[in-house]
Amino acid sequence: VEQWLKSGGLAKGDHYSQMTAICHHLFTQGTKDGHDLVENGLKQFSGRWTTTLQLATCVRNEHILKKVASQIIATRNAAVYTAMLQ
Repeated sequence: VEQWLKSGGLAKGDHYSQMTAICHHLFTQGTKDGHDLVENGLKQFSGRWTTTLQLATCVRNEHILKKVASQIIATRNAAVYTAMLQ
């Protein structure tokens, strides 16, 4: 997970399967280091921000979940709201 997050995210291939696997890992076996990488990714509004936002919804960490909810609302973008609710 750490290598995946540090390398820049999705590799060529099945992005859905990769996201599902990383999300499952963060939810079931997430570590403080993994949570820190996700939280740090939320600080940078870049091309990877939306991927990090999706992964942040997979963690069982109240602080990160509150932060990501605030950031979703702050976008004031209906497309972001819809994407995150799916």
